[in-house]
Amino acid sequence: MIRTIINTYWESTVINGRSFLNTQQNDKIQRAKFLMHIFYLFVLITSIQSFGEFSQFPEWNSLVGSQHLFDPVWSVRWIHFFDWEMSVRWILFSFFLFSFIGLLFWERYLLVRIGVFLSTFIYIFL
Repeated sequence: MIRTIINTYWESTVINGRSFLNTQQNDKIQRAKFLMHIFYLFVLITSIQSFGEFSQFPEWNSLVGSQHLFDPVWSVRWIHFFDWEMSVRWILFSFFLFSFIGLLFWERYLLVRIGVFLSTFIYIFL
């Protein structure tokens, strides 16, 4: 009996998909989603900037020739097992690809968010 009364009360508070009792919480969720959109846009801009003229990376010729100067951090220690140039290209391309996909599909797929995190993580440690 009590469960029926409580369910009837809560179902009657939802109008057009929003609860009129908890409007402040819905606004906070919308603001958080907006900030996440801004974050994923920032990640995409950073990935595009890594290919640009004002990148923090050295010039491509210097970067390819600096394999002996590279002291890998634990997260990119695997890079010495592969070809240096292809590894750097793969890291930059995956960062760009996952940031673009992440901007489009971050709300739908958890794997996209994991991919954005891992590609950003590896990019930063490169």
